[in-house]
Amino acid sequence: ACEARKRKRKACASSSTTMTPPPDVVANLLPLKLRMPYRPNEPAARGSMKGESDPGFLLGVLGGMGPLATVDFLAKLIAATPAGDDADHVPLVASSIPQIPSRVAASLAGGASPIRALLDARDRLLAAGATLLAMPCNTAHRWYDDLARGIDVPFLHIADAATDDVAARVPAGSTVGVI
Repeated sequence: ACEARKRKRKACASSSTTMTPPPDVVANLLPLKLRMPYRPNEPAARGSMKGESDPGFLLGVLGGMGPLATVDFLAKLIAATPAGDDADHVPLVASSIPQIPSRVAASLAGGASPIRALLDARDRLLAAGATLLAMPCNTAHRWYDDLARGIDVPFLHIADAATDDVAARVPAGSTVGVI
C-alpha cells in the first residue's frame, strides 16, 4: 500500500496542470477524511460556539498557486458544506501567495525551488492556528513530503483524497479510468 501511495503521489506531482478535486470529492473529504470536531448541524455544537467558530478545528489552505485553484477549492468547499447559515461553514484560514516560485519551472526546467516559500506559507497557517492543512495546487504536491514532515497536524494529500474517494465508491478490483 505504501508503494502504491508513492506512485500516485509521484504521478500527481509530475502533472503540469493545477486543479482541485471535484465538488463531490471535497464534500466527502470533510466528514470522512478529516474526522473534524466541527459539527455545524448539531444544535449543541452551534450553541456552544455562541456565534464563533469551533476553536477545536481550523482548516489551513496553502494556496495561491495559481490563485484560481485556491478560489475554486474554496468555492467547492463552501458549496459542499451543508450550512443553514453563515456560522455553519467550515472555519478556515487561507494563504494565497502567487509569488511562490513556479512549481512547473522548478520541476521541468531547473528553476528556483519553491520549498522555502511553501514552508513559510505553511508555517504562517500553523501560526494562525490551523489544525488541518490542505493544498489545492496539484504540482506543489511534489514537495508534499517536505511540507508534511515535522508538523503536528494532518496534511491532506490531493491524490490520497481522490483515490480514497474512488475506493469508497467502486467495488474492489474494478477498473477505473483517469483523464
